[in-house]
Amino acid sequence: MAETLEKRVTDVEYIIAHLPEDLNARFAGVDVKFAAVRETQALHTQRFTVIERKFDVLEGRITRLENRMDSLENRMDGLEARMDRLEARMEGLETRMDAIEAKMSLVMSKLDLIIERLPRN
Repeated sequence: MAETLEKRVTDVEYIIAHLPEDLNARFAGVDVKFAAVRETQALHTQRFTVIERKFDVLEGRITRLENRMDSLENRMDGLEARMDRLEARMEGLETRMDAIEAKMSLVMSKLDLIIERLPRN
């Protein structure tokens, strides 16, 4: 039993003596994995930065398009107002033309009566 106890103590001493080396080896592996994670993170950060820039450009384009659409809508509103005024003027002109045609019809009928009464040679 003494040998077994000595063997166990020797094994424990061996483990304790090599513990720093084992830990260093394990931490070296962890450091390599962390380096890979950092590299991947840096790559993703770079990609996200590019994507964010593209989104900023697109957002600027959309803002410019919205401004142009607002401008076009304002112009369309102005054109619609002008068209409404022109339609009102056309209706007024049509009413006047109808009145003139009615008067001309009356003049023509009276002129026909006058021509009928003229002596024929």
